[in-house]
Formats: sequence, structure tokens, C-alpha cells
Amino acid sequence: MVRAKRRKFPRPKARKIPLDSVTDFLKKKGYKVVKIERLWRHVTAVVEKDSQQLFFKMATTIKTGKMTENEFNWNEKTGSQLSSKTPFLVPKNIEKGFFQKKLFFFISDYFGNQTLANQYPPKTKQLNKWILKIARATYLINQIDCQPKDEQKTKSVGGYLITSASEWASQVSFDVQPLLTIIKNSRQRIKKCWNHGDFVPWHMYVLKNGKFGLVDAEHGGCGLRYYDAAYFYVRVRQSLGESDLAKKFLLSFRDLLTHDDKQNFLNDLRPILAQRLMGDFWGASIGPKAEKERELEKCERFKKDLIENKII
Repeated sequence: MVRAKRRKFPRPKARKIPLDSVTDFLKKKGYKVVKIERLWRHVTAVVEKDSQQLFFKMATTIKTGKMTENEFNWNEKTGSQLSSKTPFLVPKNIEKGFFQKKLFFFISDYFGNQTLANQYPPKTKQLNKWILKIARATYLINQIDCQPKDEQKTKSVGGYLITSASEWASQVSFDVQPLLTIIKNSRQRIKKCWNHGDFVPWHMYVLKNGKFGLVDAEHGGCGLRYYDAAYFYVRVRQSLGESDLAKKFLLSFRDLLTHDDKQNFLNDLRPILAQRLMGDFWGASIGPKAEKERELEKCERFKKDLIENKII
């Protein structure tokens, strides 16, 4: 029997943790549990202490805990760099620790439950009025300095793009060679910057002060320059079906760049878009059969626009 080749980018696993035990743990720490649920790799809860509602997030495996702790650290660093004039906030960390001495958790600000857009089902009614603020938030996040220890994690960002895209390409039967070519021909121009890592409108929450709250930075840190801009564009276009709104975002973001960066923007963005589109092709190949044809059609249209330089 031939063993399947081990993937370098496997789907993270989850473990079922009894919610009663987590509730008891929180009560002993002085928190009232308002709501608690399992969300794939995490147990999350809305808790209350001293008449203030807060957010609890706990990894269900030690491996996932590393990403959860990264989110805590990202919030700490990013939050310390924001001024009163920034159009967004990140959760203020309250405390961190380990459940049963091994599963990382943190407690932070709670931003409520009104997102700027919904993914399931797609709902984008109010997203348009937030686009300029989202574009500025993307720009401001990218301006935060990467520390030396952060840069060590991404010495070869171009190599990462090729490796991940090649793995996806090896598992699909569609013509994705043009996308691999874009990445290979552009890898030397890829730079690094500070990113959120999962920059999508359903991780953004409406706040009362006219700002939005940004959460779920498990994959945040020093990574690919323009990754957040690319990922937001892809998800608004592909997941929400809002191509014009996605284009408006990119144009708004580009307007904030220097003259030289504006001139090079599309060429610098294309390899990252190509890699994300490769992921969508792979996702369509393993997704529900009822949706496969529709998802592949969207991927093919996106591929055509990317090859023909019709993104913006």
C-alpha cells in the first residue's frame, strides 16, 4: 500500500472539550458565563465580570494553542501602536493562561456580534460605507514594524508562496499552471510587512464610536506585503460575490501608497492573488459536489482577469 504524501499545509485538527468543565473553570476565576460554544478549533464564550462583558477564547489542542497565543501577542503589539485617530480597534487583552495546564486561553474586550458583512449566507448591505476605513486600516497595519524575531519566520516569503501553491496544484485536476507561473516569475519582488493574516469583513465588528473592531489574528505577524489587501479582495469577490466592491477596496488602498508603490502595486499584488486563487481552486475540488461547478466558474473568471491584468 502506498502511503499518501504528508502535506506541509494540513487542515488543523480540533478536539471536543466538555463545555461544562470550561464553564466551571471560568466560574472559579470569578466570571459569569453568558454564552459558551464550540467553534471548530476553539471554545469561545461571552463572560461577565464587574458588570463588563468580555470575550474568552481557548484552543482545543496544544498545536492550535500556539496560534491562539499568537493572536494574543498580535493584539498586544498592534494595539500598542494605534492612535485615537485610527479607524479601527483591536481587543485589549485582559488575561491569559492555560486550561488544565496545557490548553492556552485568553480573555479580552468583547466587540459584540454585528459584523461588517456575513459570509453564511452572504450579507453585504452596509459593507460599502466601511470600505475607505477598511482600506486605511489595512495600510496602517502594514506600517507597523516587523521585529527581527518576526522576520526570521519569513526569510523566504516568495518560497512560501511557491511551496503552498505547488502543493495545492498537485491535488487538483484544473489548469492552474498560469497561476504558478505568475508566482514563480514574481517571487523576487515579494517583500514583508506586518499583517493581520485573516483580514475579512466577518472578522470586523461595528463599534459605537464609528470605528470597527478587528479580531481573529491567529495568523498575524510579519508576512507577505499586501497579503491582507489581497485576502480581503479575494474573499469579498469570491465568498461574497461583490467584485465591484472588492475592486473599490483595492483602488482605495492603492490611493494611500507612495507614488512608486502605486506604480508597482498590481505587479506586487498579482503573485499573492495567484496563490490565494490556487487555494480557492483546491477548496472547490474538495467542497460539496452541489457547489463545485459554481465555485469553479468563479475561479475561472478570476483567473482570466488575473492573467489579463483586469483586476483593477
